[in-house]
Amino acid sequence: MKHLFNTGVETIFFDPPVTDTPPEADAPHDIARPMGTPPETLDESGDRDAPDWLSDGLDEKTPPGVEDDLSPLSHLPDEVRDWLFELFQNWQMDIEDLRPEPEQSSALLDRYTSNAENPDGYNIDIFFDGPGWTEELQRPFIEATEIISDVITDGVTDIAFTDGSVVDDIAINATLFSQESTLLGSAGPTLLRNDTLLPILAEIEINTANPAAPPGSELLEDTVLHELLHAVGLGTTWDTQGLLTDIGDEVRFVGDNAIEAYEAVFPQIFATDPGFGVPVENSTGNPGSDRGHWAEEVFGADEIMTPFLDSGEENPLTDLSIASLSDLGYQTTWDDMAIV
Repeated sequence: MKHLFNTGVETIFFDPPVTDTPPEADAPHDIARPMGTPPETLDESGDRDAPDWLSDGLDEKTPPGVEDDLSPLSHLPDEVRDWLFELFQNWQMDIEDLRPEPEQSSALLDRYTSNAENPDGYNIDIFFDGPGWTEELQRPFIEATEIISDVITDGVTDIAFTDGSVVDDIAINATLFSQESTLLGSAGPTLLRNDTLLPILAEIEINTANPAAPPGSELLEDTVLHELLHAVGLGTTWDTQGLLTDIGDEVRFVGDNAIEAYEAVFPQIFATDPGFGVPVENSTGNPGSDRGHWAEEVFGADEIMTPFLDSGEENPLTDLSIASLSDLGYQTTWDDMAIV
């Protein structure tokens, strides 16, 4: 069964099934609205303050493993500090048997940075904003950011805001809401670099009251990955970057890398396609879904970035989408294969 997506600050709707079949097994999605205000652009000089969710999030915590230079022991000689540390460890061991069982500490995060071990790579800073977060809800975001950081191999220009906040390479504000409706969520970039038009800031929100994508479901995982790919520009900046062309009622993506991948990944479809470029969805009648996804009729469940997501199917992220990220200006695994 199909689940339909929207681009931009993207809205996804879920229509309850007309039968008694469980929602995830048989639940088409409908679409609602396109992105409202197009994202602004900003150069690397950062002539504005960062939004509160970014500046507050960067100030909240010292990253794990970084020692605080203001420690009350920092002024002592190293040998004295080592002696005190050893004494404290021995004291801990002596009273270990007298301690009550510790309560399980929460693993909830305020912020997660993908590919953190490689600062020169593509790093996604995702901020878990507002109430309602659980480990099960954060997990698909963490996994999806790592997938994207694996396929986008190099970082892009850092952006420094006037309040001192720095974005490397994109910062995404993630929020939850609970609404008893057919709404699934929304996502899209809100600020672009003015030279490359690659996103600096983006937003994503998920409806936790929707029965189609409960925590832990594959549908939620696929939804988050689909949305985060829109956040980094896939589908949401195609028009802005001049990568679409209209041929009658059809719309085609004309980036060289994606066309090459189209032939490589879908050779049978490519061989019988009389048009130039990769077919882009233009038949839903919704401006938020059209012109921002691969054509559903052509690619169906064989690509995660069509407007419909198929329950019970793999919905893979293929080299077609990865190559289109190269056409946007990212260095990707598709480029690495082309070099070889």
